Amino acid sequence: MPELAPIVIFPYKRLFHLQQTIEALKSNTLASESHVYIYSDGAKTKEDEEAVKAVRQYLKGVTGFKKIQVCEREKNFGLSQSIMHGVGEIINKYGKVIVLEDDIVTSKYFLKFINDGLHYYENEEKVGFVSGYVYPVKGKLPDSFFLQGTDTWGWGTWKRSWDLYHSDGKKIMADLKKEKLIDKMNFNGAYPYSEMMEDQLKKETPAWDIIIYAQAILYNKLTLFPGKSLVQNIGHDNSGTHCKETTIFHVDLYDQPITMEKIEVKESKKAHRLFEDFYRRNFNPTLLHRIKRRLKID
Repeated sequence: MPELAPIVIFPYKRLFHLQQTIEALKSNTLASESHVYIYSDGAKTKEDEEAVKAVRQYLKGVTGFKKIQVCEREKNFGLSQSIMHGVGEIINKYGKVIVLEDDIVTSKYFLKFINDGLHYYENEEKVGFVSGYVYPVKGKLPDSFFLQGTDTWGWGTWKRSWDLYHSDGKKIMADLKKEKLIDKMNFNGAYPYSEMMEDQLKKETPAWDIIIYAQAILYNKLTLFPGKSLVQNIGHDNSGTHCKETTIFHVDLYDQPITMEKIEVKESKKAHRLFEDFYRRNFNPTLLHRIKRRLKID
């Protein structure tokens, strides 16, 4: 069996969410063989200190993995900086990584799919990421498929892809416009990713995940997805700073293993059409500030 990718988790103060994330991960078929690294961010305010302490106390008792290492940050990095630093540190050491935030509940076959994808497509330069989440689209998706771009609700990647990352959002946006890739970025106008990114740039708070998505579009990187979702985001309950309450993204976790077979490395037209339809049915791209944002901003 190929060496498993290390798992990196980024909690802050939401103990209830983190407990569900950890318990689901422990139920994965490869959990007992996996190394887990947890970066616990420091409290941003005095009011958050007790909640952060509760998270750290819980983490001291977590078992069920081959190895667990917890890094307790003394100061507050914020989500973007914490992920950039933590993922960079682990991926530079191991060459690949699986990434979870503290509100991602996984199917017991999540780790198998991500690790299989990281193994099968390790030497395919066009493949940048492997994702476990799939929108609740109307229609049957292929068992596995590729789309340009990426999704960061339970995902894995390699050092070769991570090394492309840079935080200059203004340059990325300028390059996307120069290469006439804005329509591609926005799923043919179905979802206003470019407007969201430009709105964040005006405030000088570009989120790490939308920058990664934009760069995947710019560099023509594909992401491997499962045909049925192996991830559920439980953070859309108004508990987070920037994720409002919504059920739009709710899925039923798939409780069967997804057989990994090498497929042609090209974007699935059917999957792209179904994703675009999902966006058009659920979002009005002209009302940027009224939509339920799924990308976190520090």
